[in-house]
Amino acid sequence: MKKIVSAHKKDLWPELTGQIKKSSTTPLVSFLISIMIVLPSAWTLTNANAQTDKDPAFQDAYWTDNNAISSSDTTNTSDPVKKEVGPGEGAATLAIVLVNKARSDITAVKGYLSVPSGFTTIGVLPQDIRNNISNSSQYSVDSYNSIVKSGDTFTLYFDINVLKNAEIGWYTGSLDLVYSKVLETGQITVKNISIPFRVTGKVVLDVLSENPHLIPASSNTVKITIKNKGTANASGVIVSLNEASSASNSPSSSNSSSSVNGASGGGVTGSISLVNIGNSTFDIGNIPSNGTAEIISLLYPSNSAAETVQNLALQISYGDAYGNVKSSDQSVGLVVSARAPQSILNAEPGISSNNQNSSIILKAGKIQWMEFNVANEGKKPVTDLVITLASQADTVKILGNSKWTFENLMPESKLNLSTTVFASDDIIGKPIQFSVKMQYVSDEQSKTETINLGSYVDGEISVKVYDLDINIIGDKPNLVGNLLNEGNTVALFTTVELIKSPFSKEKKSC
Repeated sequence: MKKIVSAHKKDLWPELTGQIKKSSTTPLVSFLISIMIVLPSAWTLTNANAQTDKDPAFQDAYWTDNNAISSSDTTNTSDPVKKEVGPGEGAATLAIVLVNKARSDITAVKGYLSVPSGFTTIGVLPQDIRNNISNSSQYSVDSYNSIVKSGDTFTLYFDINVLKNAEIGWYTGSLDLVYSKVLETGQITVKNISIPFRVTGKVVLDVLSENPHLIPASSNTVKITIKNKGTANASGVIVSLNEASSASNSPSSSNSSSSVNGASGGGVTGSISLVNIGNSTFDIGNIPSNGTAEIISLLYPSNSAAETVQNLALQISYGDAYGNVKSSDQSVGLVVSARAPQSILNAEPGISSNNQNSSIILKAGKIQWMEFNVANEGKKPVTDLVITLASQADTVKILGNSKWTFENLMPESKLNLSTTVFASDDIIGKPIQFSVKMQYVSDEQSKTETINLGSYVDGEISVKVYDLDINIIGDKPNLVGNLLNEGNTVALFTTVELIKSPFSKEKKSC
């Protein structure tokens, strides 16, 4: 038995033997009780101060806007709200996550952060506080007053200015901590904790269209450019075309809805003003800082969208500088023209004996033929063509055909049309117009065009001589007679010329 006890602690033997002799109980039971009491105490003394308390240590640093809980509950660092910060950002908040490595709970934590060149802190510390921390006056201060249990994390938020001369990359700040243990009095100061943090740069996306003008009732290729104006690369960029909304105040736009891919954008249900007939999702990939990417969409504005402004909505998802997926809503303004800039069909006067310089000249008081041509100047055929001719003057009547129908008219081909008209004497010397209305189908869309043809009504002068006679006056023969204007307009400055026989060299005028 003595050998067993000495293996644990030899100097306990006299004390143990004395207890056994004085005890009135069984010696073996008394010995076992003494072993159970003495040996744990001996082990504790042997391992005393083997584990000492440690100061709070750095775990993470990031920029954020979410600093509302800095002095209340324990921060949930598993899902922090991180913010991109670029050079010249100005006032920004740096979150520093610390972990309590002590065996006891701590509280009343106050941090003093100094920053390197390229940054400045907001505010200057009082002199009495500066004496207890590192030798600097440029500090940002934050406190955490809740209890931090052993092994838990807490976050301090520091407001600093990011200057224009700060560059993208890593920096190191210095943090001084002052804190207290929950079950002890006094404060503990920890100086010069290294705080690595990064100026991440930021992604700033903008969109624009190179051809914002659209032609109604026709497919339009629209090239959209996405530009990264920020200082950080955008990764995994995906662009989706969403619904479009009308930005025009015209009555036609207020009574119609606008949509892309059939999604209604407002207005009358079922009325679609703008439809995307091409791709709606584009996987772009990476857009570097100051880089651009292009997507090409195929848009079809309806006739109801003419003379309106449509805002094409885009949703852009991308990875920011932290690798987090973010979404940006953008829009591109598109102007829908009133009509196509070039007409497909054209009408012009026909060539006849009465037409001069491609103009229609009509003789008043007579029934005569009027000719005109209808030409297809486009690159596609038109079908179901209906041509209607109408006079815009009541004194000019169309006596012949005024409506023609054709199944089709091929590109660069022409139709020669004619009819009979009558112009009264009341409009001699006056211009009139004929309207040529053309209804047809092109690109599976019904279209109507009206072209005016100009005309001039001229009078007729027909001078005849009658009652010719020769009178002898003063032994000289004189030719006398009467002139009659059988036309319908006045003949002025009439000249009569007598021409002798072709064999005579003389001629006289009277």
